[in-house]
Amino acid sequence: SKDKWHVETYLHNPIKIKHARDISHYDESMLKSIIKQNHLNASFFEIAIFISLFIFGLFSEIPFFIIPAGASIILFFTMLFILMSAFYTWLKGWTTIVIVGVFILINFLSKSEFFTYSNMAYGLNYNIENADYSVKNLKKLSSSHNKKDYENSLAILDNWKKKNSSATKPKIIFINTSGGGTRSTMWTFYMLQVIEKLTDEKLFHQTHLITGSSGGMIGAAYFRELYLQKKTLKKSIYAPEYLTNISKDLLNPIAFSIATNDFFLRTKKYYDGKYTYWKDRGYSFERQLLINTDNALNKRLRDYHLPEYNSEIPIMILSPTVINDARRMLISAQPISYLTNNNPIGKVTSEPIVENFEFSRLFEKQDASNLRFTSALRMSATFPIIMPRVSLPSNPQITVMDAGMRDNFGKITTYRFIYTFKEWINSNTSGIIIISFRDKQKNLKIKDNSLRSITETFFSPVGSLYENLFPIQDYNQDDMLQYLGDNLEQPIDVFDFELDNSENNISLSWHLTTKEKEIVLNSIYSVKNQKVLNKLVNTINE
Repeated sequence: SKDKWHVETYLHNPIKIKHARDISHYDESMLKSIIKQNHLNASFFEIAIFISLFIFGLFSEIPFFIIPAGASIILFFTMLFILMSAFYTWLKGWTTIVIVGVFILINFLSKSEFFTYSNMAYGLNYNIENADYSVKNLKKLSSSHNKKDYENSLAILDNWKKKNSSATKPKIIFINTSGGGTRSTMWTFYMLQVIEKLTDEKLFHQTHLITGSSGGMIGAAYFRELYLQKKTLKKSIYAPEYLTNISKDLLNPIAFSIATNDFFLRTKKYYDGKYTYWKDRGYSFERQLLINTDNALNKRLRDYHLPEYNSEIPIMILSPTVINDARRMLISAQPISYLTNNNPIGKVTSEPIVENFEFSRLFEKQDASNLRFTSALRMSATFPIIMPRVSLPSNPQITVMDAGMRDNFGKITTYRFIYTFKEWINSNTSGIIIISFRDKQKNLKIKDNSLRSITETFFSPVGSLYENLFPIQDYNQDDMLQYLGDNLEQPIDVFDFELDNSENNISLSWHLTTKEKEIVLNSIYSVKNQKVLNKLVNTINE
């Protein structure tokens, strides 16, 4: 028949051609039954392997079972091919139609609450009435506590002043750090170690606020915690082992969770006090971060309220982006409603949109102060696909992702803070120092797009939109800084430390190779960074 294909030769080990044996003397029905049985047996074996790999994922918290990220990706696609192969054995020509139908069904069911696995922020209460996420309520929260919160922050500034009373009028320091995965985490932590040591520990003594996004904030948070614990640490905060800890791999457990758990059935739960959550790659990220840092960051948001208030450590404000409407959610151990207020002032008459809101105020009834600090860091570092979007207990439900989408360097928060307290800063300091740790150069090389293929021409508008996302932020924030300077009597000195990532492209990932770590460490020796470093040290030591 037309469906038959007469085979005369075949490839053998690996490119040798051999003649196929004549099988005309065999009964055709017998051959078909044997092949059919073998296919059926193979399909059962494939399903057994699939189930075994799924069970393998139940041991994801045992280091012995964690495999490299690349192997996890291969494992994930292997599991998909196994399922498709088994389906084809049973369904033959109907396989494609059935798979498409199953996909449509799963996509439809995923909208129902029973089949939805939302990633949650650990420490929050999702079992009570959701917070009201409406424009009306956001406006109310941004204005009803302004005076009280402003006075609280003035008290912290006064505590900062008492701590720096040895100088007639000290310079106040603000630290901005960019996102960029582990490369930014390591770069930020390393530079804080270096500058703190070169300034005889004046850096953190004079630093009042730390803002930024993603990996940079993780590095800054770890250094801040070590600084808080330095009296009880067995080693100096400059010890190389701390830098080794914060630059350890975070990607492998995330990828393993994706391959064996997140895109299939989730069976494991995580118990945090009286609250219960599903375990997924978000949990794997936080767990591995705590392991890498010897549980240094195993704290709640409320645990930092008193140390920040007493100015023992700088205030830290995280600002993940709300996917629903692109607003910024400000997470801090301090009440900071004055940073969310953008009501018209002076002679301005307008109806501004609420841009920022306080996490602690909106989710106060949902136990916001109990939030695990690692969850706060994760929300600020949630890059799509690699990390799950975090859903919060609000109505309508909001999900958040990487802070870098709106403010990669944390400058918006810093500038608003400086403007809000400009009178205090003018009266009590001799100037402002803003230190920025960047995971790439600020002045990027201009690309030549004169010769492009058809596909490059078609996709370049979309691609350039993402590529230029951070330069656009730089343009806007440089303008903001100029306007801010006009409202201050004291000088503003900005110091940018750039990771040397131009020729040696360091991967944007939660994993760094040994060579990439060397590039990060050697970036401090670039001519530009050495010049900026010397100027900064001299400015702080004045």
